[in-house]
Amino acid sequence: MKKPVWQRLYNLLVRGFPQSKIVRILRRDKGQVSRMTNMLVDMGFLVCVNPQDRVRFYEATKKKFSGEDAVILSTIKQEGRISTKRRGCFIRCHAISYLCDVERMGVVPWDKTWETDGVTHCLYRYPFEKVGEVGFQWIRGRSSNQLRINLPSMLWSHRDGSPDAFLHGVADRCGVWFMKRFCCDLRGLRQCGRGHFEMPVRDPGLVGLAQRVSVKRGGLVLDSSLGFPEMGSVEGFDVLGELLGLPKRVDDIEKRVERVVESVERLGLAVDRLTRLFDVPYRVDELRDVA
Repeated sequence: MKKPVWQRLYNLLVRGFPQSKIVRILRRDKGQVSRMTNMLVDMGFLVCVNPQDRVRFYEATKKKFSGEDAVILSTIKQEGRISTKRRGCFIRCHAISYLCDVERMGVVPWDKTWETDGVTHCLYRYPFEKVGEVGFQWIRGRSSNQLRINLPSMLWSHRDGSPDAFLHGVADRCGVWFMKRFCCDLRGLRQCGRGHFEMPVRDPGLVGLAQRVSVKRGGLVLDSSLGFPEMGSVEGFDVLGELLGLPKRVDDIEKRVERVVESVERLGLAVDRLTRLFDVPYRVDELRDVA
């Protein structure tokens, strides 16, 4: 049985084949192979070992790429859930939850019920299409009566900016569905905590560091706890967003410095020309009769 194209591409890249040769082997367009390779990197299966070179080579991370992953990627591409044109770094958003006050709770077939310190917890899960399994947790105590909406892990392109508005909209639609399904009355949807946001690490030096130890600094965490190296933020997307904006700011600064250097060089050439004009030695006019 022939392996899926994603599995064949992954195996060829890990074995050190350049993309120019992979294009001929797979009989695919060069742009398509490049986009598929970038997606494997964004999903944490591969890391580029020479990102500054024209011909790039890749190594496998600790996150194992299986045949099931190949089938999932093929399905995603066919259904258009993730556009291959959005080649930017994907952010994994997880531990995202929202709270709302419960004015009235209907009859819900709870999947699980437990108590902690006089507070009753009831959990109901429902799989939404193209969203994933969402958890609805009713928290009821003497001074609290709230419903917590726990969203599943999602992928987000950093090119689209902050995902806060999108995540809030997903939680709002899930809450409206819950109210209509079980005749409840919920009010005041608000985010509970800042959530966790991670992005895959591509720099070979950082990859090696993340696979050896976990580093925490300034609200950012570098580790490979899930099997592949990633940089994460436990203080919200804004902290990670600042990090994602650094390369562009550095590029802008480099361009400004280059313009200043060019201006200084032009100024130096102009000064040299002026200096040569004043350094011309005095010569006696041969046409004058000198006594």
